[in-house]
Amino acid sequence: MRKGFCGGIWKAGIRVNSSGISLLEISVVMAIVMIVLGVALIGVRAGNSANQSLNTASRVLQADIRYAQRLAIIEGERIRVVFSRHENRYSIIRPSDEEVIRRAELPTGISFAEHIGTLEYLPRGTVNVGMTIRLRNESYQQSITITPVSGRTRVYDAVPVRSTPTSEASYRSRAPLEGGKSWKNLV
Repeated sequence: MRKGFCGGIWKAGIRVNSSGISLLEISVVMAIVMIVLGVALIGVRAGNSANQSLNTASRVLQADIRYAQRLAIIEGERIRVVFSRHENRYSIIRPSDEEVIRRAELPTGISFAEHIGTLEYLPRGTVNVGMTIRLRNESYQQSITITPVSGRTRVYDAVPVRSTPTSEASYRSRAPLEGGKSWKNLV
């Protein structure tokens, strides 16, 4: 082997330059990396904005439930949280005089996924029955659980909403019910 100009090494008649990478090559690679990262960030932000309002609504509801628990402890009396699925709102009520302490509506596009009923905190801040409250928007569902006895609340991560089959073919593919009832009438 013989040494070439600028420290390069000759191999099989081809000069290999060991001086490094040119500024143009670095610029091209950086531009490609920036484009790929930009596309990835746009996709991540689009997914996050879809459940950001759902997450905010869940956290506000959790805070209101905790407020009801603290109020029951401080005032030494029962406090109820009454959920209205059809009106998309909930109220914190003092049952002794039916005073509405707080009434809040869910943000537009967010609703209760199912009928919930009433949560009642006892004067010690405990609940007799635990429950799970599910909030949903068009593409995600988020759960808030209240554990029995302690009354502890916990918000779980949003999960995509599964679509329910509603076509005639999907009803026909199900096993028949007793008494000639139809799945279509039950859904």
